[in-house]
Amino acid sequence: MAYENIVRGAYKEGANGPAIWRENIIVPLKNPIKDYRLEERSTVEGHHAVGLYVTPPGVTLRDGSTVAAAAIFNTAYLVLRNGSDEVITHLYLSQILAANEAGCPFEISLPGKITMSDSSLVVQDGPNVQADTVLEIQIEYVRQ
Repeated sequence: MAYENIVRGAYKEGANGPAIWRENIIVPLKNPIKDYRLEERSTVEGHHAVGLYVTPPGVTLRDGSTVAAAAIFNTAYLVLRNGSDEVITHLYLSQILAANEAGCPFEISLPGKITMSDSSLVVQDGPNVQADTVLEIQIEYVRQ
């Protein structure tokens, strides 16, 4: 089972331990923008994030958009906050993908609840973004 470090009894639980919810966030990219705020109305807002997944580069999504090419994907990173504190900085999507390819979520442990409205995605290669290009992130979280 993933997330063996989650304290039992501290969060909502199912039959096999803490219940895990997953939120899918699609970030449409626009040339030449580099800094993207994540969704403040996300269901993750105010909960404890525990894991991350990303959709690999070059994949076409159901809506017809395409996940950014590897050159752009590999320069993108997350900045996650709880309140005004930067808790995780420069978490590259390529690091998350490496864990996902091994069959695991990229596990995170933030001191406190995540503030999605203050968290961001940074694409360093913003000027080379093509039309209809996105980055897709899945955040797993627990609720109290």
